[in-house]
Amino acid sequence: KQWYQRRVRGSSTSLSCEGSGEPQIVWFKGSDEVQRGSSAELNLSDVTFTDDEEYTCTLVYPQGEISSDPVDIHVRGVSTSPSRGIAVLGQSAMFQCTATGDIQPTFKWTRNGADITGESEDVFESPLTTTTFTYAGVVEDDTTAEFTCIADFQGQTHQSQPASVTVLKVTTPPEDVYGVVGGAASLSCLTTGDPAPSSFTWLLDGVEVKVENSL
Repeated sequence: KQWYQRRVRGSSTSLSCEGSGEPQIVWFKGSDEVQRGSSAELNLSDVTFTDDEEYTCTLVYPQGEISSDPVDIHVRGVSTSPSRGIAVLGQSAMFQCTATGDIQPTFKWTRNGADITGESEDVFESPLTTTTFTYAGVVEDDTTAEFTCIADFQGQTHQSQPASVTVLKVTTPPEDVYGVVGGAASLSCLTTGDPAPSSFTWLLDGVEVKVENSL
C-alpha cells in the first residue's frame, strides 16, 4: 500500500517504523540510506523540495530483513519569489511568482501584509504553477512597500519572500526660462529610477520637438 504525506516547504514532519524485538532500523530516501540505528523515527525539519521523495524503512534481524511499505512525501510551496517590479508613476507594475507542488495552487497577493487585487494569469505545467500579477496605479509610497505572493494548496499556504517596486518619475520638472529671439534656451529635467532613462523626449505644446539631449 502506498502512503502519502503532503507538507509545506519549511515545515517539519516525522516518519515512524516499528517492529517486534530489537531490530536495527535503516531508513531510505529513494535508494539512498539516510539513517541507521535503533530509532524508530526519521525526523525531517525545515523540509525543502529535495525532500520530495519516497521513503522506506528496513528492519534488520539476525534472521533476515523486513521492509516497510513506501511513504511518499510531497513538498508544496513557493519555489521562485517575485523580483522587483518596475513602473512609471501612476502606471502598472508586474510581478511573477512560481509555486511547486503535486496540485495546482491558487494565489493571492499582499502589500505590506494587506490583500490587494489586480489582474492575474496562471500557467500550470506540473509540478510548476507560474502566476503573473499586474498591480495598477503605482504611487510613490510603493517604493518602500513589500509585495508578497501566497500560494494556497487547498488550505496549506506558503508565502514568498517580499519584492519591491522601483518607481520611475520626473523629480525636477523644467522651469520657465527666458531667451532672446533667435538665441538658444536651456531647459533641465531630472528623473529617478533604476534603470536610468536612455533618452528624453521634449514636447512643445504637445508636439515633439528635436533638441540636443544631454544625459
